[in-house]
Amino acid sequence: MITAHGGNRATVFGQMLDGVVANGPVRRPYPERYRFRHAYEIADTPAGVPAQGRSTDWLLRVIASAMRDAKVDLATERLTILIGTGLREQGSLENWHVDGASFSLRDWDYAEAVRQRFGAEVEVQTFVNACAATLCCLTVAKSLLELDDADAVVVAGTDSLTSSMYGLLDRVSGGDAPERIQPFDLDRRGVLMGEGAAAVVLRRADDGPGVARLAAAVQNCDGRHETAPAPDSIAELIESAHRTAGVAPDKIDLVLAHGTGTRLNDEAESEALKQVFGAASGRVLLSGTKGMTGHTAGPSGLINLITGLDIMNSGMVPPAPGLHRPLPNAACFDLVTKGRRDARIDRFQVNAFGFGGVNAVAIVERANGD
Repeated sequence: MITAHGGNRATVFGQMLDGVVANGPVRRPYPERYRFRHAYEIADTPAGVPAQGRSTDWLLRVIASAMRDAKVDLATERLTILIGTGLREQGSLENWHVDGASFSLRDWDYAEAVRQRFGAEVEVQTFVNACAATLCCLTVAKSLLELDDADAVVVAGTDSLTSSMYGLLDRVSGGDAPERIQPFDLDRRGVLMGEGAAAVVLRRADDGPGVARLAAAVQNCDGRHETAPAPDSIAELIESAHRTAGVAPDKIDLVLAHGTGTRLNDEAESEALKQVFGAASGRVLLSGTKGMTGHTAGPSGLINLITGLDIMNSGMVPPAPGLHRPLPNAACFDLVTKGRRDARIDRFQVNAFGFGGVNAVAIVERANGD
């Protein structure tokens, strides 16, 4: 996992436990064009200098790391790689358009670079499902394994900051430009972009022990509005995830929320969560990562999921920086606001929602009840 905190999973999670907010003045070229002046960027190139292929490089790194950790054998296993992204290599395309940087349309998608690195015979599919992309990939991965169409599936995601997306958020956000994201806070002022990449490997449970079990991965698309989420549709999907996992709401120990810090998302998500969890809300921890990582778009759901795995393994839950005055529908949950929290987590839920009403929810639990 790579975020603005650092280039490996241990570093990122350690920074999260310390509540480090990894943002700063925007490093993109031409910052004077924007009203927004902050972002959660990966400092792998000099500030203000266009660089090509950044999100592709991160993607290849996290896929290689995940495959190495899972001991994927390309010689004997049928491997599929599913890539979730919101923007693909849009930043490189923009650099070509504005500054004449080298770029081919083949570079816009990730499939060719992935096949060059891991083998031409590897099945590669890219899903451009906005901010729910990587959790949507999880639902497909689960089906591929259940249908015996693959022995191992890598689910990966990546996105870098682009001028067009940064400009879009700048234009559509009202009020003062935010300096940080404050999910579920009454004083939140909107979302800021982040950069990142993440990958995990899924196999069937009967192929051997894993680090955790994917109990449910479900998605829907209500298509009711270009950008505004629908609370009832989100609630229905969460209930579907609970039914698929065979658990009641009070058996979920932790929810890692989408939590973008926008007026619309946080109201809708907290309303849906309260509707589903009801009386169980007080015993459920509610947190998320975007206050520390920024909104990383496509990989954001998977970054939340991997953070959940680290929470489960360590018994420590990172705080939610910037959450001081919670929304009423969020205040009924057990919020982690004042430093890290020690907690045994046996089962957690991850939410991810995207433009156009694309919603996805996953539930992960300890492997073999350990």
